Amino acid sequence: VGGYNKEFYPAEDFHMWLQYAELGKIVNHPEVLVRYRVHKNSVSQKNRQIQEDAIWRGIQTALQRRNIPLEQVDIQTLPRDEKTSWIQLAIKMQKFKWARTQSLKELKAYHDVPSIKLYVKTLLADKLPHTVQLYNKFLYGK
Repeated sequence: VGGYNKEFYPAEDFHMWLQYAELGKIVNHPEVLVRYRVHKNSVSQKNRQIQEDAIWRGIQTALQRRNIPLEQVDIQTLPRDEKTSWIQLAIKMQKFKWARTQSLKELKAYHDVPSIKLYVKTLLADKLPHTVQLYNKFLYGK
C-alpha cells in the first residue's frame, strides 16, 4: 500500500490500515502483542483535533476509492459514540440530509438529551432559514 502517507498526519497509520482493508480481511489477533501508553504529551493527546480530522479525511478518501457514497454507509450496528462520529463527519462533508436522517434515528432510539443535541446540531449545520428561526424562537422567544 506504499507505507505511511504524510498527508494524513497524525493518523497516517489509520489511513494505511484502511488501505490494507481494501486488499483483504483484517482480523484482531487474540494475543496482545503491543502496548502503548497515553499521556498528556503524547501525539494523540496534543494533536487530538488534527488527528480526528485526519481520520475522517482518511475515511472519506477510502469511501471515494471504493466508490461508496456516504449515503450507502449503514451505521446502525455501530456503537452509539461511533454513530455520533459518523454523523459529525457527514456534517463536515456537508451531507446534511444523511446526517439529519441518521440523527433522527438516534433520537427515535434513545429519546435523550445527547440525541436531541445531535439532531439539533444537524438541523443548524444546514443553516436552513426556517430551522434557525425555530431554534431562536425556542431558545430566545424571538
